Amino acid sequence: LFFLHFSFFFFIMIRRPPRSTLFPYTTLFRSLPECICAPSLRVFNEIQSITGANLKMMTIAPEFKGSLDIIRDLVDSEIIASFGHSNASYNETLKGIDAGISHVTHLFNAMPSFHHRAPGPLLAIFETKKLSVQIIPDGVHFHPGVLKFLFEIIGEERCIVITDGMQATGLPDGIYFYDGLEYESKDRSEERRVGKECRSRWSPYH
Repeated sequence: LFFLHFSFFFFIMIRRPPRSTLFPYTTLFRSLPECICAPSLRVFNEIQSITGANLKMMTIAPEFKGSLDIIRDLVDSEIIASFGHSNASYNETLKGIDAGISHVTHLFNAMPSFHHRAPGPLLAIFETKKLSVQIIPDGVHFHPGVLKFLFEIIGEERCIVITDGMQATGLPDGIYFYDGLEYESKDRSEERRVGKECRSRWSPYH
């Protein structure tokens, strides 16, 4: 175990993964929505006491009341505060960055799209030079033109390549099981037998 990245507690419910796409996390999310809560110093302190020095990153939605205090505590604890699973406006995102957010969890996913009248978090992210961002360049999450744009506007030194691949990564198309649930792996993505596309089967090590 190198470190823990918590991305399950302090984010907005409408930006949580839909139930149909939670099957890789079914054990953790048995009690949805109870395991997603408003920012709480008590919960944060409990998480820290359980994880000890292993907690190195936490994804948080900065628009919640109490989020900025959590972000400051994360920074004081030398834990990376990452923007994500958020419906924040442009100004709310800037406030989170001012409080100490230094990273972005899976850019573009689970956040509002850019609009010229309501730029949302993306403009704040693009114009803040100190942020690093996660990208999933698997051919499923991003159009190749968007990837090119990101490397040009953000710079390759701040783009962190990640994968959300599951155990079927690198294996042939077929039917697989995860935590007792059946899903089909086909054409580099995985989906429940009844449900929508969920996750890619791409690995950064290919």
